[in-house]
Amino acid sequence: DRVAEFAVARIPASWEESIGEASYRQFIMGHTVVEAGPAVEAIDVIAARLTGALPPSPYRFQISVVDNGVVNAFALPGGRVVVFTGLLRKADSAEEVAGVLAHEVNHVLKRHALVRVAKRIGLVGVVTVLTGNEQGLAGLIKNLGIELATLKFGREQETEADEEGLRLLHRARIAPEGMVSFFERLAEQDAPQLEILSSHPMSEGRAERLRAEIARLPRMKPEPVPVDWARVRASLRAP
Repeated sequence: DRVAEFAVARIPASWEESIGEASYRQFIMGHTVVEAGPAVEAIDVIAARLTGALPPSPYRFQISVVDNGVVNAFALPGGRVVVFTGLLRKADSAEEVAGVLAHEVNHVLKRHALVRVAKRIGLVGVVTVLTGNEQGLAGLIKNLGIELATLKFGREQETEADEEGLRLLHRARIAPEGMVSFFERLAEQDAPQLEILSSHPMSEGRAERLRAEIARLPRMKPEPVPVDWARVRASLRAP
């Protein structure tokens, strides 16, 4: 882990953006991007609230809505975030979606995807980074067949993105309980298993940790996200 983090710390943000953009372009070749409508408008409103509460960073966040029934969202290096329509249909409010996006934004800020990639590509990848070879790094990732859009994060990375995402919601004055309620609903679908056996924190355990974290945060009066969520969900009804 330390070697991977050492290498990632030496990757310029511009390289990171190039890698993420290439991965995004490859991913959307097999999917339909929702270009306009209530869902896109809602995501724009939520994203503005979240990014407005971020400290200065080298990242330019771009959040896309993709037509896919899976309840999922993912972040790519450099600031690209993808939200599936299945997740928007599952959510009960803009605050719940804001919780998911706050989580994904922090995967980007913490450079979690690059750390996972560095661990996968090993010593050759580290040397490529240290010798300043941007094209070599991009080619190595492609040759190894590493799909950044489906890259799985470790338990510690997921927990860090949860907790930092919660603090981002707090700074943006968005009710943090939305993140918790969404994980609680997902917990109903989790197959029975011990969390210690899972590489990701299960939804029920995540909700419990987040409730404890909320109790430790300073009191804050949330400001509602001005989105008609019923209208958003109606616009995304499955055919």
